[in-house]
Amino acid sequence: MLKAVIFDLDGTLTDFDVELAKRTVSEELALLMGKPYEYIRKKLEHIHYTFNIQSVYDRNIWWEQFNPDLPLREKQRLTDLYWKCVIETTQVKPHADTLLKTLKQKGLTLVLLTDHDGESFSKKERVKILPIVSCFDLIVISGDDTKETKPSPEPFLYILDRLQLTPQDVLMVGDKPEVDLEGARALGMKTLLLEGDYGTHWGDTVNDLLGVLTYVEGLLGNCS
Repeated sequence: MLKAVIFDLDGTLTDFDVELAKRTVSEELALLMGKPYEYIRKKLEHIHYTFNIQSVYDRNIWWEQFNPDLPLREKQRLTDLYWKCVIETTQVKPHADTLLKTLKQKGLTLVLLTDHDGESFSKKERVKILPIVSCFDLIVISGDDTKETKPSPEPFLYILDRLQLTPQDVLMVGDKPEVDLEGARALGMKTLLLEGDYGTHWGDTVNDLLGVLTYVEGLLGNCS
């Protein structure tokens, strides 16, 4: 029987203007390195996609791919600039508030599971300002609260232990199949992909958060 739903954050419950963040940092890197903006931007696009899939979230490490000898103060300045753009443009996705409150009314335990942003920036600073944060019974920042990040089973096992649940009691919802869902599925959790930039192919998929609600209601109906 379904007792809890775990949600990923970025790309699942929230969106932000990632293009603004990438453009702003690319302009700064082009000036620092004396390279054409187009060259920097193309390389950053590759780094952004690849490192997110590989769960490499520390932006200071990203900038080292352009220049391994970049001074720490410059790397941190770029990282702070990137996250400033993210924080200022972050918005909760349509229907997220309705979804979470409805699931709470149905008696489900709600968990937010999000990977850390690396040692150069605190994910807690991004999470605590979200208007939906009060909807969650448990918030886990993997990489901070646990040693490993998704897709390692460690964050999922940590949640199961905290809530005293079995994998069969839990649904994991995310937008990145390789990062958000594979670890959960390997443990025997139900998994649901919110289709987006990182994937559209999975066992069960929906294309918006109202679809998540319909899916969960179907699971609850099948268990009644």
